[in-house]
Amino acid sequence: MRMISAHVSGFGCFYDKKFDLAQDIVQIKQDNGWGKTTFVDFLECMFYGMDESRKRSVEENFRVKYRPFQGGVFGGTLTFTYQNQTYRVERVFGEKPSQDTSKVYDTNNFPTSLFGERAERLGETLFGVDRESYRRSVYLPQGEIPTGAFTDDIKGKLTALLASTNQTDGETDAVAILEKAERELRSKRAPYKGKLDEIDARLTQLTTLRAEAARAAELSASYTQKEKQAVAALQSAEEGYAQTERALSEYERRKERAANRLAYEQLQNRVTQAESRLAALDEFFGQTTPRTVNLAGIRAAVDEYYTLKAEEERLQSRWAELQTLTNEKERALGELAACEKALDTFRMLSQAQQRKAKGEDVHEKKENKKRKGKRMGYALIAICLFLGALLIGISQINVDAVLGWSFTGVGGLGLLISMRIFWKNAFSPAPKSTDAFADKTLNEEYERAKTEHAAAQENYQRLCEREKQFTALKDERAGQTERLQALDKAIQAFLQNFAFAQTYDYRAALCSLQENVESHAALTEEVHVAKEQLAAFGEEPTQAENISEDEYLTLKRKKAVLDSEKRAASESKAYYAAKREEAQLQAAKDGTYRAEEKACAAEKARLEKRLFAVRAAKELIIRARHNLAARYLTPVEEGCKRYVLAMGIDKSVRFSADGIPYAEERGILKETDYYSKGLRGLWDFCIRLALADCMFTGEKPLLVLDDPFTDLDDTKTELGKKLLRTLSKDRQIVYCTCKQERML
Repeated sequence: MRMISAHVSGFGCFYDKKFDLAQDIVQIKQDNGWGKTTFVDFLECMFYGMDESRKRSVEENFRVKYRPFQGGVFGGTLTFTYQNQTYRVERVFGEKPSQDTSKVYDTNNFPTSLFGERAERLGETLFGVDRESYRRSVYLPQGEIPTGAFTDDIKGKLTALLASTNQTDGETDAVAILEKAERELRSKRAPYKGKLDEIDARLTQLTTLRAEAARAAELSASYTQKEKQAVAALQSAEEGYAQTERALSEYERRKERAANRLAYEQLQNRVTQAESRLAALDEFFGQTTPRTVNLAGIRAAVDEYYTLKAEEERLQSRWAELQTLTNEKERALGELAACEKALDTFRMLSQAQQRKAKGEDVHEKKENKKRKGKRMGYALIAICLFLGALLIGISQINVDAVLGWSFTGVGGLGLLISMRIFWKNAFSPAPKSTDAFADKTLNEEYERAKTEHAAAQENYQRLCEREKQFTALKDERAGQTERLQALDKAIQAFLQNFAFAQTYDYRAALCSLQENVESHAALTEEVHVAKEQLAAFGEEPTQAENISEDEYLTLKRKKAVLDSEKRAASESKAYYAAKREEAQLQAAKDGTYRAEEKACAAEKARLEKRLFAVRAAKELIIRARHNLAARYLTPVEEGCKRYVLAMGIDKSVRFSADGIPYAEERGILKETDYYSKGLRGLWDFCIRLALADCMFTGEKPLLVLDDPFTDLDDTKTELGKKLLRTLSKDRQIVYCTCKQERML
């Protein structure tokens, strides 16, 4: 068997990596961490698949350790030759074995069934051994290799080789059959049981059961006597319980009559009290029916009344400001007149100055006077028109508020403007020239007088506007006062229908009225319900007899005690009856147990004879197999000795019957653990080569070596390299190392 090439789709640190493996010696020399061990583990997984390992250790769990960290396909392909034919195995690994896929294709790229339907055990077909035997023979990993016995697969392989040369008679199958027969008779480990173990357990159980049956016969009579005592106690408790229950029933009837009488009297008192309160409420309502009272309407009227009253108080407080406003207006008018007079004085002085400086034409004076008179005439006409509009607006406010206020606003504004024009032409002097006065001080006084006149005129206009607002407020107050008086009369008239004392707070009266209406309805319903309940009694209940509460409580306690005694007696009766029946059945089984015990003793004697024969036969076969082991171990020891000598070591290796290696030194066998790590590694290397020679007599398998000479000195390393070059003539070798001096 030889490998040709490999393609790693995704495995550990490798991603889409190709390897050429067609040489006799495939050498991989790379630095530490490149992935040499990963590659040889990839080859093992291509041959044997991936174990179902649930170990949490990443080092021991290939599915976790080698899952591609970059994602993608987890697996790859391997092309190889077997029996002069070329094949290609493709494997993809999942998170668990059930998700793995494995297929083998021939040279025509057709799936082949030569290695099984899914080719999961390809390595067992190629090498003839299982995974563990592959690791102990064909594959040599890096580092210290623990020595131990040959695997069962290796032993079977070597034994089969002896069988092919007529050196064995199938003693392994015979020992397995005898061991199975021995386990069926007498098991060596719990919890498994053989037939003799089961018979011994049953005999012990039968001894216990016979003792229990004897005790059950003695207990049966005792249980019968106790059952009779429990029956007598139950009868006594039942009679006392019945008497007490009758006395309690009589007490309950008397108690019910007393409760009915008390309830009847309470209902009568409720009716009397409710009717008395209804009579007082009827006096309050007088001729008015409570359910017809319009509480919503009177509540709306009261709310409106108090709203208007609050508004009236607010207007009243503002109306007091009118007198102050009138006084301020008179003062402002006086200030304005004084300013006008001062301005007239300055104008006269200015005119005199101008006439003196330039002279004034008489004709021009007349023309100015004529123009001034025309302007005053036009202003008088406008004053009359706007005054008429103002009067029309005031008269139309109550008829059409929008139209009335529009005329009032236009008329008032126009009247003020016209009066200002008339006043200006009637009393204002002619405009002064740009240079009114030559004297600077007189000119500053004139400018100050003009500023004071403008401020006084503006203040006067502002006060006139406020006066207008107060006039409108007065009209609004008049309408609200009329509505307030009307609501007051209506509320007073409504409240006179009820028996109220003199009322000053309509809200309190309304709350009292609502409470009385609701109380009247509730009391009416209460009287109706109580009368229906009285009618349900039919006749008036009679007065009940006197009842002793202490006597009643005594009877209740007595009833509880008797009930407890009755239950205890009943349970005791059932318990002893069941125990009596159980004891009788147990005592009746003694004969059955005795017969079964006799049969078990006879069967035990027969099986013990058979067990003795099986053990004797197995002992004979084991002795023969030990002799056979010595025969198939001889070729392995000779091959190992040959390779050990080739490596320059004078200490040979011997094997136990199970394949455990021992070092032979001066005729004494010692365990290999006594020697150095390098020597143990060298012995293990030679043992693997010897096993490969003995186990594979036909087509030689490949050897996979992961830096096997790490712990050897230079001399041993050179001898090992020479030995591998010799072995590469008849088998393929995959050799990995990290140092140039260890290259083959």
